[in-house]
Amino acid sequence: MKTIRIDLTHLRNEEWFELKTQFILKSELLYLQEFESMEQFVEKLKEYIDYYNNNRIKLKLKGMSPVQFRTHLTSITKY
Repeated sequence: MKTIRIDLTHLRNEEWFELKTQFILKSELLYLQEFESMEQFVEKLKEYIDYYNNNRIKLKLKGMSPVQFRTHLTSITKY
């Protein structure tokens, strides 16, 4: 088996975010399920995005979901 190395140091922040997002979606949604149709996949994708943004707790975000963390940042930075 041949090992392929990918140098990610040249990626811009947007490209890195896109690549990381694709990896997470594939590993947590796409590879774990089989879909009967494109419509079913789109529905599951919408559910997953809602879960990821509103319910999934991230340690890097101080134990909050992304939406909770953004709300928290907004509340502490208002004058």
